Amino acid sequence: MGNVTDILFSEWLEELKALIAETNSLCLALFKADGTLVFANSAMLLLLKGNSANNILNLSFYHSFSATH
Repeated sequence: MGNVTDILFSEWLEELKALIAETNSLCLALFKADGTLVFANSAMLLLLKGNSANNILNLSFYHSFSATH
């Protein structure tokens, strides 16, 4: 079954990327380890509304992760 999904997704990869990045149904963001926002789709930008990313990050998890890496 893996080969079928690989073929299916490879045929639609660009469309799937655009759909995920541009959807208003899914908040998607990428942050650096220091909390700097690298990418946010339009839904996430709407959620952030200009506020710091610290408002949505789990700071206790972030501090635990950044202390070990």
